[in-house]
Order: sequence, then structure tokens, then C-alpha cells
Amino acid sequence: DEWDTAAFASRLQNSLQLMGLDVTIRAPSTGSRFLGIRASAKQLPRVLQMVTAMPRVLWVEPVHARKLLNHASRGITQTNVPGDAPLSGLLSGQGQVVGVGDSGLDVFSCFFYDIDNSVFYTRTPVKTPASMQGHRKIDGYWEFMDRLMEDGAHGTHVSGSVAGSSSAPGLGEHNGMAADAHLLFTDCSCMKPEGCECPEGVPCDCDMYSDGR
Repeated sequence: DEWDTAAFASRLQNSLQLMGLDVTIRAPSTGSRFLGIRASAKQLPRVLQMVTAMPRVLWVEPVHARKLLNHASRGITQTNVPGDAPLSGLLSGQGQVVGVGDSGLDVFSCFFYDIDNSVFYTRTPVKTPASMQGHRKIDGYWEFMDRLMEDGAHGTHVSGSVAGSSSAPGLGEHNGMAADAHLLFTDCSCMKPEGCECPEGVPCDCDMYSDGR
């Protein structure tokens, strides 16, 4: 049946507030059957008692604040335990090139930056010229959409988890799974306000725009 989650959230919030409970209740979307409830730690037990007694409530779970934990990616990826990375001494990625296609890559991060060599950027998928093959981490950066990077780019997160290798003292313990591997990166996201077009001559289903169209 049709269920107006937003209206129910509003009624529930008003009812709990009339009981002296300081809560905020939100529905993610009109058709959703999930609610987000914010309450103080002191009042949370009473809020849970009231909410879980309602016939329409089938499940309650905590929602934790999101925070970046990429510094522990090796252990989490291998064993789901930070610091426990049994493959670190066995697989280094030496001599391997890993292809990553994602949102922008921060080439100035200490896990990728090379003070002596520039990154080779290209709009078409061509072989990196011999004169540009000296970069310590990035063998090539294909600007499939652009070369811009949003803050906290997912592409930087993934590339760091795979092959990040810090050039800064004291951060080596946070290197990626295969720290000796190189990267061939494809930038699939568009950060240009005017939108992006697919590279000439490259098959592409649609042009990508900053508004997600």
C-alpha cells in the first residue's frame, strides 16, 4: 500500500516531542520506508522503548557518522582488521601496472607525487612516450572526461588502497596493498561546470555533465 513516510515522520516527531523527548526525525525520500531518528544519548533509551513498541517498526539499528579510514586500508581489505595485513610481505606489486577507472586522482598526494617527474596526461588512449615514463607511480592519466578532482575523490581513495606508496617519512605503514605497483588511471568523472564531452573517436554512450545527466 502507499505509505507517506514523510507525514508519518512528522507525526511521530511531534508525538515524541509532546512527551518531552528532544528528537529529530527525517524520511530519506517520500516513498522510503526508512526513518532517521536523532536523539541525545540520555534520551535514547526512552526513544527506543517508544519506537520499538510500534507495530509498524520492524527494524532498528544505529547509524554511525561517516569518517575516512583509508589509512588502514591494507588490513581492512585483507582481514577486516586494521593493522593485520598478512599479504604485505608476500605481494608488493613490483613490475605490475594496475588500471583504475574512477573519479579524479590527486596526483599531488604524497602517496603518488613524484617531485622529479610530471604526470603524462592524454585525451586519447595512447602509449606513454618514453620521455614521460619516469614517474614513480603514475604511468599515464587518461582524461576520459577531465583531469579535475573533487575534494575527497573516490578515485584517490581506490588508487591509494591499491597502490599508494608514501614519499613522506613516517607514513609508509599506510601504503596500499601493492605499494610497488604503478597506476594507469582513467578519469571517468566530470567536474567542469559547463560539462564534458567524450574524447573524439572514442566510443561513448553519452556525454557527461556536471549535473549528472
